[in-house]
Amino acid sequence: MKNLTKLLALLLAAALVFSLAACSGGKEGATTTPETIEETDPSVTETEPIETPTDTTTEAPSETETETESVIVTTPPISDTTTKPTSTTEAPAPSEPTTKPALIAPVGGTAAQIVAFYNDAANATKANKNKMTISITEGQNADLTEFSLGLARGAAENMLAPMNTYPTKKSGTYTNGKTSSGDSILRLLPIDGDAKMSKLPASGVKSATCVKSGGGWAITIVLKEERSDDLNFKPPVHSSCMDTLNVKPEDLQPFTLNNASVVYTGATLKATVNADGLLSAFSVDMPVKITGRLGFGSFGLINAAVDGRWRQSATFTY
Repeated sequence: MKNLTKLLALLLAAALVFSLAACSGGKEGATTTPETIEETDPSVTETEPIETPTDTTTEAPSETETETESVIVTTPPISDTTTKPTSTTEAPAPSEPTTKPALIAPVGGTAAQIVAFYNDAANATKANKNKMTISITEGQNADLTEFSLGLARGAAENMLAPMNTYPTKKSGTYTNGKTSSGDSILRLLPIDGDAKMSKLPASGVKSATCVKSGGGWAITIVLKEERSDDLNFKPPVHSSCMDTLNVKPEDLQPFTLNNASVVYTGATLKATVNADGLLSAFSVDMPVKITGRLGFGSFGLINAAVDGRWRQSATFTY
């Protein structure tokens, strides 16, 4: 009877262990070895302890301990997403600066630096697509300073009269480079018809200064002298930043010009650049001296000299 009771106790303990393992889902880490379980038969009195197999040295855990251990072992590990939730919303990109960096002018700089600064401001002004009003005063003058044949002097002065166009005034409001009537800023500002207002090379500059003036800077540039023996000479330096004289043979009638000498004695260019890097004022004073020998009917050749001057000034309102 004792042996049967012992056998029943072992079977009961084994059944209890298997039922606990089934409750835990049979997952990894569950304890199922019946040999390590010690159980007490309720039918046996306290004076009759149940013998255990001699090869079992580990004390079996109680019912409560086994269940707790099964739960701990079979609980899946907590993922990072449960403890550190991540957001699917991307961080906002850094906003663009709302203000332009401060313009640095070459005050006290070299001629090359000042010329580059002026070129940038002049070209930005001519390329400006925003609304701006430009008021211009311009024109040329021509004075006969030498004429060896007094009888024909009046005719020579009459010839020069149409060239005296200063001052001629004009103005316009430009948006996207044109007025409401379709006038283009390309024809208003030098260089006539060119998208650029200035391509002035530093090598053609005699002197250049830049000083602080109010909220902007005042620039003064003097060009080097350029000369030729061709009346239609287009001086490369002067024509790179201003409109030059354009004298045709018919402009001299009834005279013909021989042995011509054309000298651009060095124009003075002045400009005021505002804090936005655009021109607020601009002016050109370009003197030209023309000498040669004029032919006039049967009088042969006449020594003559003409002092010409082209002037242009402009103001810009934004």
